[in-house]
Amino acid sequence: MTRRRPRARESNVPSAGRSEDGVSGESGDEGNHRAEGYDPTRRRFLRGIGASALVGTIGIGSTQVAAQTDPESFVETDGTQFVVDGEPIYFHGANNFWITDAYRGTEDRIDALFEQFEEMGINFLRTFVTCEGGDGDCYILEPYEHSEGAFETLDYIVARAADHGIRLTLILADNWDHNGGIPQYVEWIDSADHHGDFYVDENARELYRWHVEEVLTRENTITGREYREEPSIAMWELCNEPRLEGDAFGEGEDPGYEERASILEDWIEEMSGLIKEFDANHLVSTGMEGFYTREDRTEWFYNEWTGQDFVRHHSIDTIDACSFHMYPYHWNFPLEYGAAWVREHVEDAHEEVGKPGYCGEFNVNIDSGLETRNETLDEWYETLDATDADAAMIWQIVLAETHDHDGFQVYRSETGDVLAEYAQATSAKSVAGSDAELAAPTSVVATTTGSSIAVDWSRVSGAAEYVVSLDGAVERTTSETSVVLEGLDADLEYEVGVTVVGTSGEETATATTTATTEGPETVDYPEWEYGTVYEEGDRVVWNEIVWEAQWYTDDEEPRFENGYAWEFVRVIGVAGIDSDSDSDSDSDSGSEDGDPDEPTAPADVWIDAVGESTLEVGWETVVEADSYRVYLDGELEAETTETETSITGLASGTSYEVGVRAVANGEESTLETTDASTETDGDGGSAEPPAIDGVQPADTTGDGLSNDFTGSGSTTTTDVTVFFEHVDDPVVAEYPQYYDFTGNGQVTVTDVVELFESL
Repeated sequence: MTRRRPRARESNVPSAGRSEDGVSGESGDEGNHRAEGYDPTRRRFLRGIGASALVGTIGIGSTQVAAQTDPESFVETDGTQFVVDGEPIYFHGANNFWITDAYRGTEDRIDALFEQFEEMGINFLRTFVTCEGGDGDCYILEPYEHSEGAFETLDYIVARAADHGIRLTLILADNWDHNGGIPQYVEWIDSADHHGDFYVDENARELYRWHVEEVLTRENTITGREYREEPSIAMWELCNEPRLEGDAFGEGEDPGYEERASILEDWIEEMSGLIKEFDANHLVSTGMEGFYTREDRTEWFYNEWTGQDFVRHHSIDTIDACSFHMYPYHWNFPLEYGAAWVREHVEDAHEEVGKPGYCGEFNVNIDSGLETRNETLDEWYETLDATDADAAMIWQIVLAETHDHDGFQVYRSETGDVLAEYAQATSAKSVAGSDAELAAPTSVVATTTGSSIAVDWSRVSGAAEYVVSLDGAVERTTSETSVVLEGLDADLEYEVGVTVVGTSGEETATATTTATTEGPETVDYPEWEYGTVYEEGDRVVWNEIVWEAQWYTDDEEPRFENGYAWEFVRVIGVAGIDSDSDSDSDSDSGSEDGDPDEPTAPADVWIDAVGESTLEVGWETVVEADSYRVYLDGELEAETTETETSITGLASGTSYEVGVRAVANGEESTLETTDASTETDGDGGSAEPPAIDGVQPADTTGDGLSNDFTGSGSTTTTDVTVFFEHVDDPVVAEYPQYYDFTGNGQVTVTDVVELFESL
């Protein structure tokens, strides 16, 4: 499986520990932060601030890119999407369990967290309305006795969330005993003896029903509305990670998977139906981890042990969205398998169940190292974006002074760039169609299985169709956001591109990634066979994965499990990509042999050097091109077979539009252009900076530095965006006397940040 952040070309254990010791007693303690960092790249900076409007900086300032919606409108579903007022919305979310803790969820800390969330573009918070039998203000102090203090804290959270544009997912019970949970229900109920009795014992069910009704009909002391009338609440989850495991009714008392799955199904159906009876405004989901029960896999998260079945239990009519979690650290599967887990669940939610799919919890334990965490999260977020997951809530984003008690706390200073990138991606997809600026997909993921490549990319608002290419040649045109390209040569690396076409035929830049056609059919290892003797070091292929034997074995099927005979090596494909799949294609594009009618335009054109009378021009290669034609202000200047040329005899201090067309079989591509200006004196300096996009940058503050890039007479975020988009261009990079805001003698992204922070 190959994934790369797209390059935009122009033309059996709890999932994560919860603890009441989650917050340190010292305010502002920076000692919780690890020294190992994760440097933001130029691409991440662009993605974090946005290509059309600079709205923040990664890990420094304020991103504030969460899609703005009417705070009085409820979140609903339309097919496989969350919608507000009929328009799709994709949520960038986080968990935070202590925010509802009456000891630590103080108003000051709630305000600080919500302010941080708003700055980071986080618009979805998942937290708990479940705490049973604990000291202080647990929600349920004793059976049928709620704590007013706990609910007053929740009142404040619900009210303040609305002020910050944050929607809430509230969890009504917990499988685990972190703060009572199902074990406390069982302890309270005389007729209940085992964990599984929570789902079948009528007294336990009645106590849960009471809690649900009390929560839904609670009148908020701040807003004056009942919770079932609060728009800031998006969704109720029935329980955090509900399971009905094989020993849930006692050791040796397993009634069998079908009985356990049916019990869980009946409970979900009844309790979600109960919520719908009281509350017609809010969505309902299960809160499940998303385990499967499948005959083709033996790992515990794919077999019958947990009692869950992702597709079956989310197909219940009164469940509105499909929940799944992901914790390789606890579940004994490698980090590299995470993207496959995401892809599988989002596709099943959308295609099998026909509902939104969201990842309610996930993270990489810090024991793996901060760099590994951030690189892995970046890959997971890319897959979440490319498959159009409807929401993703990392476990858990906390304030700087919060102690990392379990290795899963996320600090803005450490992971802010990764989070900002995803915030920008979800915001771009959530813009209403008429207001959307057509742009290339923010993520493209390519998955290979030998002679096929499955391509997924993020939805683009305002797109009429998408053009998919291989090595620059058009392969498929579709209105979907995924295709399978087949009949490819094996063991070759391809550049996969996706171009967006608007309703008027306009095209965006092409977002690209690479994929190598390697899979079970092409690797040099045999498929695992039962009964075959394998020695230490032998490698096999099973379930689209390469495995290596750790010792002599002849009967153990490869699977993810610590201390097991087989060890994971790498993923080489994803099960379920059919070699004859063609259902994603709406139409073919180009001539009968699959080639486009005209060559692809160069992906980018740039200026390598500028003189008083010369411009050195370069551009990206077009695979099918026989030659290239270079234009100056619309007039043909030169034709060459190279990917660079010099234009001479130009007037000094003059701005020009430079364009390049690819030529193949006598046909020209569209024109790819850039702007450039010649110098005005002999020493490389100039009396004023060259024009950018036809506008002369100006100094409006008198400090000698150009801060107005649009001619507006002042500095706005639009000016900073223009500065950023050209920071590497010679018309900016070679003129530090006008753009060196940091005083280090050169022009870099740091100067962009400096200008932005001066606003």
